[in-house]
Amino acid sequence: MSTLDQALWISAISLVLLFASMAVIWGIMALMARIPDQKSKVPVAAEGNIPETPAAAIVPQEGIADKAKAAALAVAVALALRKTSARFIPKPSGITSTPWQAAQRADQISRRNQIISHK
Repeated sequence: MSTLDQALWISAISLVLLFASMAVIWGIMALMARIPDQKSKVPVAAEGNIPETPAAAIVPQEGIADKAKAAALAVAVALALRKTSARFIPKPSGITSTPWQAAQRADQISRRNQIISHK
């Protein structure tokens, strides 16, 4: 068997293994897609297609405004009680950019000037 024949056999075997593994992965994905998701099922009432809702999930409309006010108040209190706050660290004085940024900007300006001067 010559070197060329060996190379062709190795290539053929690797192609077969590649496509076989792709088929196995595709089959596993297809099986996983068929697994039912228990959370997404909506219970249906005995009469008609109206889904059942638990009594705790039913919120009267007048209670929504009170809940929104309570939530806003809770956030305000939490922010007021927070000991740390987000602070930005100022850049050292005199340094507006890094040498890398300066070199990149100079390169962009020179390229732009080359395009403009060609007109």
